[in-house]
Amino acid sequence: MASRWVVVVVMALAAGPAWAGKKAPVDGPTPEVAAAYEGYGQVAKAYSDAYRAADASALQQLVWGLCAGSTFQPRVDALAADVAKAEARMMAASQAVSQASSTGDVAGMTAASDALKADLAGLGALTAAAAALKADLEAAAANQPKTIALSALATTEGSVLQCLFATAGWKQEGAGVGGMRSGAYLSENFDVAQGGKVLNVSVLRPSPGPGMGAATPKQLAAAAKPDTVFRFDPATDVFVEIRAKENATAADAKALMALVITP
Repeated sequence: MASRWVVVVVMALAAGPAWAGKKAPVDGPTPEVAAAYEGYGQVAKAYSDAYRAADASALQQLVWGLCAGSTFQPRVDALAADVAKAEARMMAASQAVSQASSTGDVAGMTAASDALKADLAGLGALTAAAAALKADLEAAAANQPKTIALSALATTEGSVLQCLFATAGWKQEGAGVGGMRSGAYLSENFDVAQGGKVLNVSVLRPSPGPGMGAATPKQLAAAAKPDTVFRFDPATDVFVEIRAKENATAADAKALMALVITP
């Protein structure tokens, strides 16, 4: 009879939150062990509810929806790490209760339960951090800019600019941002599309590093043909150009430049 009860207890603890809070089998070896198991189930449920409330997966989705979501990524990563640690502590407590119950060690079961209960108070900070991060992400989404200043491109990654174009309705599914460092500059380019029209966006901005020297933003601006759709900021040494690629015209490029990139 006792062995059957132990197997049920082990299965219940391994099942985690689905069994948390449930009563012990009525054919347990002693009322004391059954009571200790039931007490742990209540603590485990409260603990599980607390750390699952701080789950970072939903917040990660919000980050991916922001053009400048990378600025929030360290906070999401830290939260996810803390949640994983909390889950690991609960699993360790479940194992300790399981082992203690197999020998009828009520004191051991109670000690593991009390330790997890003490740790439960600390999860308040975890859920508060998750709530604060969610509020910040939702505020950022509500106030997400639709334009970017030309000067800001000096310190803005191409993926952020690509996202802004997507917000404006120009998005090429599956298109990544290509990049190449040359001397003191970083060149980035990507395609954007709308209704069968495809445009190519290229940016040259300062980024000191190894590599052979190439044309500078100033030189590209000076060599640009009259029909080239570009902007150049001498103060930040940034050059951006939009070219018609497929089924698009210079007028499309000019309209998109005016829509997203402010002088």
